[in-house]
Amino acid sequence: MEQLINLFTRLGDLLTLLLDYPFGWLLRLNHDVAIFLIALGTSLMMTLARRWFTNQERLHRCKNDLGRLKALKKIAKKAKDKLAVENNAGTVGLVKMIQMGAEGRALLFSIVPVALLATWAWQRMAYIPAPADKPLAIRAYFAPSALDRLAWLCPAPGLQLADGNYVQRVRSIASDPAKPDSKDPMAVWNIKASPSVHDLDLCIQIGDQVVHHPCQIGLSTYATPIVEHTDGPIITTEAVLVDPKFLGILPGFSQYGFGSWLIAYVILASIFVPLLRKVLKVY
Repeated sequence: MEQLINLFTRLGDLLTLLLDYPFGWLLRLNHDVAIFLIALGTSLMMTLARRWFTNQERLHRCKNDLGRLKALKKIAKKAKDKLAVENNAGTVGLVKMIQMGAEGRALLFSIVPVALLATWAWQRMAYIPAPADKPLAIRAYFAPSALDRLAWLCPAPGLQLADGNYVQRVRSIASDPAKPDSKDPMAVWNIKASPSVHDLDLCIQIGDQVVHHPCQIGLSTYATPIVEHTDGPIITTEAVLVDPKFLGILPGFSQYGFGSWLIAYVILASIFVPLLRKVLKVY
């Protein structure tokens, strides 16, 4: 099972590395600015797909027809003409069916580039990369049976400890400062990397179980911060990265997979799509 998980993880990492070529320049920008541009780019792709792959003249007529039908509906209601109101509703339904068909066609041609950009953003925007001048906390979470056992972080070229020892005793520690009463068996190492080293393959061992955790320090990118493990007392390993709030205020729900960046991305895209349609006169 762990081998299958690692395979999918490597495939996802490979796709992200390939997408760094067209999108990697965004990582040199302020985090909030990058999210703003990603949402704008997504909205622009969806808008242009609608312009290029739908019959804009027909959709323009549909918009005008709906406006006229709305006015006729008011007149029919005022005259209490039930038959006219019913006929009006049927015609509105037919016009909206045409619009829905156009929506599906635009989605068909935009879904691949939008999905690629969103996938890349999912891997690159969720956290702030670990800086080279600050310690990075590495956590290993264990099954309850591992409590009080010894676990160790294997020494490796370029790996330095900011404090503490390579050997740690598994303790019951609060993993969430907001929930001090909720504690998990874990061991924590605060690490740094040598100035010439940025990619680390961390090796953590307890008893016969040995797990690996990729880590990047001092780069504009980060490796997968949370790695699941099986077949042993080590359940999860984590590089504790900062999950930033958009504009410093927008909260996220990372425990449910909805970080602040994702909520901001959805909100911005929902604003940009109708705005771009209006500015570019796309129907």
